[in-house]
Amino acid sequence: MRNRGVDATLFVQVLRSKQVNWSLSLMLNQSRNKLVSYPFFEKSPYYTTKQVGQSLDVWYAFNFLGIDPKTGYPVFEDRNKDGSVGYESSLPPWTGDRSLALFTSPGGKVLSTRS
Repeated sequence: MRNRGVDATLFVQVLRSKQVNWSLSLMLNQSRNKLVSYPFFEKSPYYTTKQVGQSLDVWYAFNFLGIDPKTGYPVFEDRNKDGSVGYESSLPPWTGDRSLALFTSPGGKVLSTRS
């Protein structure tokens, strides 16, 4: 397996005095992984749910539309209309967090948020 990613943090000290300390922060993360190789992969329990060369965050989940009355086979939604049912990553391109903190002297916390 190969893992790659980027982390970035921005911290801003908005106000700093003897009485008040106010800060803001923003954190962003992008991570990607790829199954490069797997010995005896076709005999593993992951053979039907993962693919060598693809991300481990890919899920093979299909939107079942019903049974084709002519063939009797199941029919699944072709989301991008390319003629095949594919797979999609379960991760958003970026994840992140932000926080706001406001402190007063002598060390009492007035406000702290994180979302």
